[in-house]
This record gives sequence, structure tokens and C-alpha cells, in this order.
Amino acid sequence: IDDLAGEDLFDLTEANIPAEGILDISRLTLLARAAAANGDYETAIDHMETAVALQDGFPYMEPPFWYYPARQTLAAMVLRSGDGERAEQVFLETLVKSPNNAYAYYGLSEAYGAQGDRRAQRYARRLYKDAWLGKRRGRPQLDQL
Repeated sequence: IDDLAGEDLFDLTEANIPAEGILDISRLTLLARAAAANGDYETAIDHMETAVALQDGFPYMEPPFWYYPARQTLAAMVLRSGDGERAEQVFLETLVKSPNNAYAYYGLSEAYGAQGDRRAQRYARRLYKDAWLGKRRGRPQLDQL
């Protein structure tokens, strides 16, 4: 991705496409996923927080300029780092931006479980099951979010 930094993005930016921001988000997401895979959640979370801020700064567009759910990935990384309370908040923010998101409901149920709130965990798990369109026997893993 660094090799693309020197590419001429003029035509894209002239067409009001935030090409540099899209490249930055993709770079940060790759770096965050690599850090998380190595167990370095502090670095992963820092990268994803920056990616979320960039994505939030894009103007509304259908389809969105960058479709990847950066906030959802941030929430999963926060949860994997052991902060269930903050993960809950970020998953809820994800659901505000992306209602009925089965992955976010699943992560939210895991965040409630991490906090020991079994009642809320069961409720979020039901919401996940209602929204999930994948295989009934399968369910996502946090590192897939």
C-alpha cells in the first residue's frame, strides 16, 4: 500500500472520492489486523481508532466509499484486549451506524458475557440469531469481525 502513496490520485479526488483516506484506512486496517494477530492489541486498537475516525469523516454515500466495518473490528479488538465494557459501547455505536448487524449483535453478546451480564448476553444472542443469515450451526469468531 505504501507503493501507492506516490500514485496520482488527482482524477479520483476531482471526482470527490476520498482516495487518500480510503488508502489510509486500508493500510491502518491491515496494520491493526497484523498487530492483533501477534497479540499486540494496544497497537491494533490505536490503528483501528484512527481508521474509524477517518471513515467517520467521509461524506455520506451509497454505497459507502469504504464498506469495511472499521468500528466493528475496533470493538472486537477492544473485547479481545479484555475491556468488555468499552467493547459494549463500541458495538452499540456500530449498531447505531449499522442497525440489525448480526456480527455486531454477536460481539455485543460476547461483550456482555465478558462483563458477567448473562441476561444481557442472552438477549443480545437472540438478536444475533434473528439477524444472522449465515449457517445456523456456525457463528462468527471475534477475529472475523
